[in-house]
Amino acid sequence: MSAPGGRGRAAEPPAEPGAEMPATEKDLAEDAPWKRIQQNTFTRWCNEHLKCVQKRVGNLQTDLGDGLRLIALLEVLSQKQMGRKYNARPTFRQMQLENVSVALEFLERENIKLVSIDSKAIVDGNLKLILGLIWTLILHYSISMPMWDEEDEEEAKRQTPKQRLLGWIQNRLPQLPITNFSKDWQSGRALGALVDSCAPGLCPDWDSWDPSRPVDNAREAMQQADEWLGIPQVITPEEIVDPNVDEHSVMTYLSQFPKAKLKPGAPLRPKLNPKKARAYGPGIEPTGNVVQQRAEFTVETISAGQGEVLVYVEDPDGHREEAKVVANNDKNRTFSVSYVPKVTGVHKVTVLFAGQHIAKSPFEVQVGRAAGDAGRVTASGPGLEPLGNVANKSTHFDICTAGAGPGEVGVSIVDPSGRRGTPEAVLEDRGAGSFRCSYKPQSEGPHLVHVTFGGVPIPRSPFSVTVGQGETPPQMGTRRGGGVCAHPSDLGLCPLLSPILGSLCSKPPNSGVSVPPPPIRGSLSFKPPHHPKSGVCVFQPPQSGGLCPPSPILGSLCSHPPQSGGLCPPSPILGSLCSHPPQSGGLCPPSPILGSLCSHPPQSGGLCPPSPILGSLCSHPPQSGGLSSRGSLSLTPPRLGVSVPSPVSGSPGGLRGLSALLGPLGAPGLSLLLGGGS
Repeated sequence: MSAPGGRGRAAEPPAEPGAEMPATEKDLAEDAPWKRIQQNTFTRWCNEHLKCVQKRVGNLQTDLGDGLRLIALLEVLSQKQMGRKYNARPTFRQMQLENVSVALEFLERENIKLVSIDSKAIVDGNLKLILGLIWTLILHYSISMPMWDEEDEEEAKRQTPKQRLLGWIQNRLPQLPITNFSKDWQSGRALGALVDSCAPGLCPDWDSWDPSRPVDNAREAMQQADEWLGIPQVITPEEIVDPNVDEHSVMTYLSQFPKAKLKPGAPLRPKLNPKKARAYGPGIEPTGNVVQQRAEFTVETISAGQGEVLVYVEDPDGHREEAKVVANNDKNRTFSVSYVPKVTGVHKVTVLFAGQHIAKSPFEVQVGRAAGDAGRVTASGPGLEPLGNVANKSTHFDICTAGAGPGEVGVSIVDPSGRRGTPEAVLEDRGAGSFRCSYKPQSEGPHLVHVTFGGVPIPRSPFSVTVGQGETPPQMGTRRGGGVCAHPSDLGLCPLLSPILGSLCSKPPNSGVSVPPPPIRGSLSFKPPHHPKSGVCVFQPPQSGGLCPPSPILGSLCSHPPQSGGLCPPSPILGSLCSHPPQSGGLCPPSPILGSLCSHPPQSGGLCPPSPILGSLCSHPPQSGGLSSRGSLSLTPPRLGVSVPSPVSGSPGGLRGLSALLGPLGAPGLSLLLGGGS
């Protein structure tokens, strides 16, 4: 049995195993647990009143038998004297019976009715009748007689003690459906609500208490009531939440609240309601958070009162860390919370306000793999240049993901017709965050190169790449005398190199492609004629004119200089081939073998200086061109015709004679030099 008046009193420890139990305890044990709770409660109630006269009941069944403690209890409760003498030292049974009779007669004078209770039952220790006597005292002195605040006197007189006490509590706790003195009090929350209603601020957060922890809830409320309201714990927290507790025990404890007065210095707190605090933001969303990236959310407490916010994050392995919480000091009393998850998996985020869970806490947050930053990825290389790529030729570019975090690199190419994936992009992982992408465009025109990282386009993606015309392999050629010019119908190419003449070159009008310049001679250009099956190779430098690299054998073929004409560097064998002199004609430097090749004399024609072997190669008037009837070959450069008379009439032997002089060049070489068809 607990000591009177103190906080946290506990029931007496049970008897040791094997100890002989008194007959009355056996009866109680065999009957019901509630009787032991009631006996303990009534004993504590008696002692709370007797302590002011330095008396105490240790065993309610036996300690009232001499009548002295019963007389003292009645004088304290009634604040009156017995009015009759009694034995101060009742050593004999008769003395004890007399003392108990004095007490019972006093109750009759106080109009307290007793049923089947006489002095003999008390002296002999009839526990059932003794408990009935104490309950009668509780009803009269603790529930029925006192006038309570905010109570209608006439209404109180019409009610039973139980109805009166229940009505008072219901008026105090309109937010709770209290209808009894048993199960409605077993969670402990109603006790907290009652304490806070008597002294607002003693248990302001009672509505956030966990119903699954009834003993803790009841202990908190009863300790506050004991210390600051002067309400002794005549029943223990464990007993009041026990499903076997009887209503008389609960009513005995609760009957003390109507007379409670708050003591000075009580630690009153503002009313708190943690369940009205709320959290929102990506940091508590079920999905979307990733490893090693800051997760953030906000806690709003404007409706919850004043309190501290604490947040704990527990990872899948059970490791728990406190999150960073910063008060924003705004009108809604919000707090910014952040944490950085270190592993993947489900994390438990616990949010506490004033030590209690807020609504929906704890939150379950699925943390996924980290996503890289596409904005830190770069791509460069010829394959991404706007110009310079050609069809049917492989190209490439490099992608750098260093410092962007983890993520998958993706490349897709859209061709001019809008087809994605043609051409195919081939990715090569070169390590250290470096990738090379190669592709071979199949068609000319604008292409779009899409580069992504983690599914997100990188800066400047998609890249616009215009693909130009590609190269086509040559279809004919010879190594005799250098290159041979193909007719436009044969793709118009001059592909082969000559160790002497170099190559027949590049970019004839409307057809062909460029070929590198020769190491000795420079280049010749293809000029398609007006006739479908003929053509000549001529030198076609820029329109501004200029000199060509000299050849030790043939000298130079010169380009169309300005309209004022000009001379070409001399050759020891052929002299020079001169370009389009002024319209009045002119002479070229002489050659000891061929004399001179002269350009386009006046419209009347004319002869060039003679040659000891071939005579002269003279220019032909415009518009004629072609092979003459008297043993001449015509050279037809752009806008120019040259006829070559031969000393052997009507025979191409002159050409063969010249071929003999030219040696390895042969007749085809001369033919090419002078503009013959292929």
